[in-house]
Amino acid sequence: MIIQKIDDLKNIPEVTIVGGGVSAISTALTLERLNISSLIIEAGPVGPNIDDVSQSFYNGKTTKDDYFDLKETRVRKFGGSSEHWEDQVTLRPLDKYDFKEWLFKKEELDKYTFEAAKIFEVKDNFSNKDIRVSEGIQITKFIYGKPKKQGNHHEIHFGKKFLNHIKNSKKIYLVGDTRVLSLDGENEVEKIYYIKDNIKNELTPKITIMATGGIENSRILLYSQKISKKNFLHNIKIGTNWMEHITGLVIGSFVGNYEKLENLISCFNKELDYNNTYISFTDETLNRLNSLNILLKFQKNKLSKKIFYHLKSFFQKFSLILDPLFKILNLNFPSNIKLIAMIEQKPDEENFIKLSETLKDSHSVPEPELNWNWKSQKDIKNSLNISIQELNLFLKKNKIGKIIPQNFLRNYKVDYPSDAIYAGHHHLGGTQMSDTIKNGVVDKNLKVFNLSNLFITGSSVFPTGGYVHPTFTIVQLSIRLAHHIKKIIS
Repeated sequence: MIIQKIDDLKNIPEVTIVGGGVSAISTALTLERLNISSLIIEAGPVGPNIDDVSQSFYNGKTTKDDYFDLKETRVRKFGGSSEHWEDQVTLRPLDKYDFKEWLFKKEELDKYTFEAAKIFEVKDNFSNKDIRVSEGIQITKFIYGKPKKQGNHHEIHFGKKFLNHIKNSKKIYLVGDTRVLSLDGENEVEKIYYIKDNIKNELTPKITIMATGGIENSRILLYSQKISKKNFLHNIKIGTNWMEHITGLVIGSFVGNYEKLENLISCFNKELDYNNTYISFTDETLNRLNSLNILLKFQKNKLSKKIFYHLKSFFQKFSLILDPLFKILNLNFPSNIKLIAMIEQKPDEENFIKLSETLKDSHSVPEPELNWNWKSQKDIKNSLNISIQELNLFLKKNKIGKIIPQNFLRNYKVDYPSDAIYAGHHHLGGTQMSDTIKNGVVDKNLKVFNLSNLFITGSSVFPTGGYVHPTFTIVQLSIRLAHHIKKIIS
């Protein structure tokens, strides 16, 4: 049911969800199936269009390494960042290896794979997709949520897809253009302070779930902590260990038998398809290598075939001689086929969200400031090099060729390329899960430490992020949280 303002409710529902994106909607839908009422408070509009005025509240500053404009990398409307999805949404659960720092194993989230797949309207067959090509290397498969008819984006954008369902729901209440400013209380959330039509108000929630995304969760809680008169969130480190996926980075050039490589790629698809053939390493290999989790794919250069036919023949024939020369000249080895990587980023306290000391929005709330650093993290370069070495063992064994690393991997003093922002719009961490209050914000059930009725869902609770798009895991976590709340209420 859509309501115009919170005051229209006779009683506050059992669960108040702050935020209206993928995690919020997934939580509300699951609570509904469990016969639990919820109120979704969306700061932006409920309608189909993105509003520039609403988006301006997502202004913020980035420091250290280059990152996207914070108001462009997020969407402030019902449905959240699912509005960025174009023709499909890429889905895959985290790998078993990714759970080394989590408080539960992969099998715990796998319980909710069927329910999550149902929300996306895809088949639950993730476990049967990957294809091993050697003891340590596998062709990695994804499932794609697509509209039934091309161009029907409303079929995958959560705000549009579920709006009619929520309109007719007797358990889900949705209010738009209502911004939560802060929360406060002693041992629980006693008050939620919000603003609607420039009028400030408050509500007394029963159970509260923060689901505003990997930046805004930290921002709202940091501001709540700052202005609280009751030591709200006292001694909790909010905003630390923020992470992203390093994506689209060219890490090497392929030298060898192009026909054999293309035959290998064609074996796993109906046709030669570079863009949808991904390579990763098995859990056993990653444990042996002690590497960050990484996803690789080959990319063919778009230059004309005639030009590259002669260049390819020349460089292939004399690669043993030319490669050392290119290295001395600090030049990357030219090739018709490049190796592209998407790699996880380890949690690091140098990556954090804080409140700006100088910039505020029109509601006088400090803007967020994101300090993102990845280029100085040596474990990223180490893992990229290890992955090339491991892949080369396979390529040489099968007489396919080899990968010549880019110069920034052969000489750590060489900087990464600066021609693009190598990030995936995946905002991870900031309110991460931990076994103690010293190292995190929420426990294994996503409950905030020292508060009895405040939970957080979404990618901000991830302790680590693997290389996988976080969307499917976000929905799994949200479903799991809804089932946990059912137990509490029961």
